[in-house]
Amino acid sequence: MAGGHNLAVYIVKGSLLPLDSGEQHYSMDLGDEVVNEYKLELLCEDGEVEPLMAAITAAARTGQAVAGWITVIDVVSATPIH
Repeated sequence: MAGGHNLAVYIVKGSLLPLDSGEQHYSMDLGDEVVNEYKLELLCEDGEVEPLMAAITAAARTGQAVAGWITVIDVVSATPIH
């Protein structure tokens, strides 16, 4: 990655209980009530993992104990497409 970051944000559908009625939606695809959730995907160098995790943990809130996870995985290969 040569010192760069790659950040992507996705809106995903989840089955968590909504915190209020404004969060609740109905999915025609899933045939059930869902809540919009947000998934952040951040690629970084190994030495940046801990400070970035600390920053996300300090700033992020889900309002629910069963939601919100930080998962760290090794990327075996990443090739840019130009």
